[in-house]
Amino acid sequence: MTQPGDVVITAKEVYDKLSTLDSKVDKLNERFSNVQEKIRDHENRIRALEFRVWMAMGGGTVLGAAAGAIVSKMTGA
Repeated sequence: MTQPGDVVITAKEVYDKLSTLDSKVDKLNERFSNVQEKIRDHENRIRALEFRVWMAMGGGTVLGAAAGAIVSKMTGA
């Protein structure tokens, strides 16, 4: 028995809300279905960039050492 001020929610109202919620979840799934693929692509691009940076740093180190050795031989030091 309901009292004044009580709220009554029918099974139809619950069903309608669940239907709406289900529809919204489906839309979100469609919208974000390729997020994992984009994250993987992003990670691969970052790794490739980091590899290039490390290669450039290594090459700079080798060139610096070779230049130092050449200058040292030329100056007789």
